[in-house]
Amino acid sequence: MIIVKLAYFYSHHYGAEEWKRRDLFDWICKICNAPGTRVKDTKKVQEHFRDELTSAGWPGPVRISSKSNLSIFSHYEDIGFQVQLGNISRCAYDLLKIQYLYQSGRINMAALVVPTSDASKELGTNTANSN
Repeated sequence: MIIVKLAYFYSHHYGAEEWKRRDLFDWICKICNAPGTRVKDTKKVQEHFRDELTSAGWPGPVRISSKSNLSIFSHYEDIGFQVQLGNISRCAYDLLKIQYLYQSGRINMAALVVPTSDASKELGTNTANSN
């Protein structure tokens, strides 16, 4: 059984340092661990992240623009948060949405959560993964 557990993180443009500077690094690592939540149950994984973010004051899905129906998982102050448990092609869209929010000045940092290669195999073929 594969459970939700932080395997590793990749820090782009000193992102981890910024999470640490804001005293959010330990929190973000903690919410990426959900003992007992099976990766195969994507609804439970999403509920886990939604519950953790909501209890910390983060809103639900947030549209990236009033002119678009595209949204990200959550957006708080100048931080974006995205969870991708589906098709690998969706990761490219997620990165584009995060980049759009950054270039439009709405965020300065973000986290993108994807399964490991082993976990993505549990979810099916062509699933987003971090490897």
